[in-house]
Amino acid sequence: PKGLQSPYESPQQRTREEQGHRVERDLGEGVVVELECVFSAAADAAQLSLNQKCLSLRDSGPWLVGRQHQPQFFPILVPNETLCSSISRSHFELAWEAPTMWLRKLTPNVLL
Repeated sequence: PKGLQSPYESPQQRTREEQGHRVERDLGEGVVVELECVFSAAADAAQLSLNQKCLSLRDSGPWLVGRQHQPQFFPILVPNETLCSSISRSHFELAWEAPTMWLRKLTPNVLL
């Protein structure tokens, strides 16, 4: 749409690239969504590698996010089993309907 800039052209995106952050681009073969944990009360997110604190969701979606769908991801960010169990097996769903990303909460638990 007119008036909207691609996030790949923004100054913030260029800064992230300069800092060595992984930046994915959609080449028309499907959508790529990157989710990055920037804070965890139970782990030092700044000390984690991008592979440990980022989820890369590919293809056409919708994408389910939760302990059942990313079983190795959440225990790294929330190593305390009691706290980690507050993240539902299917916590939320993301769906891309150009130009909008939709988030649907699937749990009565808190979504931060």
